Order: sequence, then structure tokens, then C-alpha cells
Amino acid sequence: MLLYMKLIDFIKKCRTLTSSVKLRACLLAIKDYAFFASPYPVVITFEDHITPSLQGKVAKMLVDTFGDMLFYPENPHQMREFPSPERLKKKILISTKPPESYESQDQRILEEYRDKSRVNYKDDEDDEDDEDDTPEYRDLISIRAGKPKGKFTQRNLLRIYPKGTRLDSSNYDPMIGWMHGAQMVAFNMQGGGHYRRYMEGMFRANGGCGYVKKPNILLNVNDIFDPKAFRPVQTILQVLVYMGDGWRSDFSPTHFDFYSPPDFRVQIGIHGVPADRDMKYTRTIEDDWVPVWNEEFSFPLSTPELALLYIKVVERDFSGSGDFGGQTCLPVSQLRQGIRAVRLRNRKGELYKSVRLLIQFHFLTNTL
Repeated sequence: MLLYMKLIDFIKKCRTLTSSVKLRACLLAIKDYAFFASPYPVVITFEDHITPSLQGKVAKMLVDTFGDMLFYPENPHQMREFPSPERLKKKILISTKPPESYESQDQRILEEYRDKSRVNYKDDEDDEDDEDDTPEYRDLISIRAGKPKGKFTQRNLLRIYPKGTRLDSSNYDPMIGWMHGAQMVAFNMQGGGHYRRYMEGMFRANGGCGYVKKPNILLNVNDIFDPKAFRPVQTILQVLVYMGDGWRSDFSPTHFDFYSPPDFRVQIGIHGVPADRDMKYTRTIEDDWVPVWNEEFSFPLSTPELALLYIKVVERDFSGSGDFGGQTCLPVSQLRQGIRAVRLRNRKGELYKSVRLLIQFHFLTNTL
């Protein structure tokens, strides 16, 4: 498969610390907002464990809610090539394990799953209408979960996700999955942290549509890419951090310090394959709302196709702790050479109105 996909892991597992929600309400919300940011297809992942009697109700609910928006192949076993995102614009895809693949369980276990599931599959308004014209539940599953063998991510979609034992909203490093070819890396979107920044940075590529082409190094069926293997430097990214501005407009005069202007420094680094990872820091400019660093850094990159540039501004104080002054993460493959005004974002990933850094990017091809 040629793409990384920004995954919405929508219907949660049972026995997790999440509040109960009605399935119909979830589906209606998806219908209203699925294509607000992009026309490209939305994948809904079910982890359902529902009984055969409920499968028909869920199928009818999906068809009634989405109608022609719902994509499912008429003959899934005869489909040799999965349609491209371009062909699937404005389509909803269901991903789950087909019912026939479930392990046999007695009725007691099935009922326990049904009672404790965090999704309410029975809506108060459900009726007993004839469902003969509704496709079977298994027929609506366009991405069928399983454990295929052979060529792995070359011909199959691989989905990874945080451990179910996590009690908070923390995340793992998404680069672990990407550099091994995983197309679908599920995330706890309610959590923050630098791992989420990397995820956001990766999907700023390709216009932010939620789909990013996998690099060619991961598509060679005759040469399996090993992210830990030695590779010669392909290019050197030179980053000149010149100055910053905009904090005086977006923050109160006493936000960073009560009695003096802030003391800013810039943290800038590369996140990618292990050999390319690096973090550097400018000096701290004291008592200045418009700091000028004029410092240049070099990052040798063996795999620039997977590299992300992470930038963070911190305000330093005498206590040793640092106040957050903005951040952004950008795919190295999307950087354009020259002097750029790089806008920074808050902890939620939202752009500040005025805060930005003036940075020059330059690439040197390794000739050794």
C-alpha cells in the first residue's frame, strides 16, 4: 500500500475507561463532520463483539445513516486492487474483523461483551422494520481485519495502536510504525505531548488531507528497509534561526515575567530514523520581546524522506523551569529553501495569530 493514513479510531473497545455513547449519535456526528477538513475518505474502526442478532441492526443503521456515502465492494474476495483515496472521495469505509473470523464464544461471554461495551448498539428509537433489503453486516466491511502473511505492508494495511492497558491518554512514538511501513497509526487525540506533535507534523504534508505517500525506500519489495541499518548521509539540512516576533501581540505583558520582558531560546531538532535524530538549542536572549539569535545548525540526514523538523520556543527563568512559547513540526520533505516566516502553534496545535520565527532553510547534497 502506497499511503500513510491519518486514522480515526472511533468505536472504542469494551472494558476501557470511556463513557457510554450511542452508536446512532456517533454515526450522525461523523456524517455531519467527516469531510469538513478534507474530501478524502474516512475510515471508521469498529471493535464491536456484537451478537448475530445485533449485526443486522447495525448494518441497517449504517446504511440508513450514510446511504451512498458508504463504500463497500460487492465482491470483496474478487477485488484485486483497493481503490485510491482519489476515487474514494466523500466515502465512509468500515474497518473491523468479519463476523465469521470471531473466535467461538458461548452466549454468556457474548452477552457480557454486549452489556459492558462502551457503545450502545441499541437505540431507543430502534424498531423492528423488515431488514431483508439491507446488506449483511459482513458485506459492509471494506477493510477486513486479520493476520495475512507475505509482503506485509507492501500489499496489506497494517494498523497499530496504544496498549489497552494504558490508563491515561499518553501516546507512543508514531515514527516506530511509520519507519516499518505501518499505514495506520492510531492515536489518543485527547492527549498532548511531543509524540502528538510528530503525528501532526507528518500529516501537514500533502495539503493536510490526511493521506501521505509512503517514501520509495519502503516500497521496494526486493529490499526490506531496516531503519536501524547504516545508510550514508543523503543530504544536510542547514537551519539558520534568525529572529522571532509576535509574543507581545498574542500574550499579556506579564505572561512570562512580571517585571521584565521574556528570555527566549529555541529548541530545534530532527525526529526520524535513529541515525538522524538530533536536538540543538540556541542561546537564551534575555529581556527581549523580539529576540535575535542569528544561529545556524546543521543536520546530516541519511533518510530525509522520514525526517520531521521539530521547533519549540521556551522562555527561561531563574527557577530553571521553562514557560511554553510556541511550537511546530514540519516534514523535511516539504521544506522549501530560502528565508521563511514559520508560524508557531500553541499546545493544542492551533496557530497563534502573530507568533512566528524567521528561519532560513538550505539543503546541501552529500558528495562523499
